[in-house]
Amino acid sequence: MEAFFQSWDLFWQTYATGWLAAALLGICGIVVVLKDQIFLGAAVAQSSTVGVALALWIAAGLGLAREEPSFFWILESGAALFAAGAAILAPVLGGKRGLRLTLESVNGWVFLVSSALAILIVSEAPFGLTEVEQILSAGLLGSQQRELLLFGALLFLTLGLIAWFRHRLFLCLLDPDFARSIGLKAIKIEILSFLWVGLVIGLSLRIAGLVYTFGFLVLPAMAARELCRSPFRLLVVAPTFALICSGLGFFFASVLDVPMTHMAVFLAALGASGAFFWRRLQGWHFSS
Repeated sequence: MEAFFQSWDLFWQTYATGWLAAALLGICGIVVVLKDQIFLGAAVAQSSTVGVALALWIAAGLGLAREEPSFFWILESGAALFAAGAAILAPVLGGKRGLRLTLESVNGWVFLVSSALAILIVSEAPFGLTEVEQILSAGLLGSQQRELLLFGALLFLTLGLIAWFRHRLFLCLLDPDFARSIGLKAIKIEILSFLWVGLVIGLSLRIAGLVYTFGFLVLPAMAARELCRSPFRLLVVAPTFALICSGLGFFFASVLDVPMTHMAVFLAALGASGAFFWRRLQGWHFSS
């Protein structure tokens, strides 16, 4: 415990950024889990790689150094825009009845195209794929005030949007046919939801890395789905679960001197497994 508190003065911005990102991803993951789009995270991650590669082209052409704020925002914009574009392709193309495409098949196409395109972009570039992957696997270390403010603003905006649209949002995600029958534009709300999730994933990948982003996108929402009977309770349980797991993960990582993002995801995976077995035990209890 002493090791964690001794590191607080040096790493408090990293810890705070990680906790805000975990809570934000936990909320956004509700959309992914309710729509059974777990593979979305992998597809969006590969698309972010393309965005970062193109952003590096732009930054190199402008002669920007890594230490300059403009370099940071160009990379963030590239990752976020391509991630958002990849996220909305599934509901847009999968929602077209004539195309006969499932959401998972669209995500698979995005993953494969992005994987190939990223290699093609970096093959003749002054930078390599290793440099792109290093940028996308930052792992929260070196987080500064701008990252803290960015995730704080994103979390605030997300909570505000949910508070305003929560009934329409859950209805369109859970029962789009009924939502359309009462006059709601279900596909529009679904596309906007995936657009926001894509933006969050893209920004988080650049700062927190793939393992942390993907882990806290799906594991808290999966655990919350097992523990909650009401969909509205997911909005409380998922971010709370994410905060607890990330807090404990950072603490034990500091004590054991291991990577904190991986420790946090490991604890979240254990917690999600525990929620799954708890739900099964409850079912056996009531059935008996």
